[in-house]
Amino acid sequence: CNEITASFKTTDLGPRPMKVGGIDNVRDLGGYKTGETKTLQNKIFRGSEMNGSHGLILSDEGQVVMSDELGIKLDIDLRGDSEADYITKSPINSASYKRYPVSNYDNIFSNESTKNLYKEIFADLANENNYPVYFHCWGGADRTGTLAFIINALLGVEEKELIQDYEYTTFSSFGVRSRAPGAAGQRFNEFLQAFHRLAGNTPKEKAITYLKSIGVTDAQLNNINAIMHGTEVEIDVTSPSEYCSTFSKELTLTTNGGEVKEVFRKSYSDGLRAKVNCYGANSVPEGVAIMHKEG
Repeated sequence: CNEITASFKTTDLGPRPMKVGGIDNVRDLGGYKTGETKTLQNKIFRGSEMNGSHGLILSDEGQVVMSDELGIKLDIDLRGDSEADYITKSPINSASYKRYPVSNYDNIFSNESTKNLYKEIFADLANENNYPVYFHCWGGADRTGTLAFIINALLGVEEKELIQDYEYTTFSSFGVRSRAPGAAGQRFNEFLQAFHRLAGNTPKEKAITYLKSIGVTDAQLNNINAIMHGTEVEIDVTSPSEYCSTFSKELTLTTNGGEVKEVFRKSYSDGLRAKVNCYGANSVPEGVAIMHKEG
């Protein structure tokens, strides 16, 4: 019988666990309430590794899900080089590949290498062309759970849901997040304590404090929020070379007593477009000085 007698649809609220052949602990990062709205699904996914020595290998059926159904464009690998078998190409056919061997939990606040890598990761997340994104370590639990916490906090997810999202790994094959000394759950408690010490009254404010301290720009933070909430994305004028079809010049300026001094100029096109000046001010006084200079 080909007659359809009933239909159903799943909720668009998080967490949204997903079955992907050969790998584990995969779920959509979106769907959480953030005030009057909620984050979009089908934008960022988290989960386990797809190659390596732990027995988690993306199957042919999983390839169909990741490449054809989800259309993953960027694979962010949080593992070390040897742990990732030194691969330089994503197991996902549709995705480009970047590896950022980060640490986890409260180490993200003190480890300089990890802070620099987090800055690069959030620059990737600020680029709408990279979406949908899949990020992972080997189990999708500790390094992945730490990054997921910071992303969701930035997006405005409340702390109760941030903790629940971390704990949801318990329902994967990796089991309960133990709070025993030295166990992952205990490390998560230490991470929470360090996160609580950040300036800010809400998880969102604390995440912004951390991310700005490692060099993530306001425009990048705004872009990530816009992408995940379905609003208009800004152009990050701190990197005009990435938008050379729009901006023609990169001007580096210094101000002294309200006066603007140009110290660097670079054109990215010819003709009339090369006459367009693109300024980036780091403060209100700089912006005012630039406005006076341009008349």
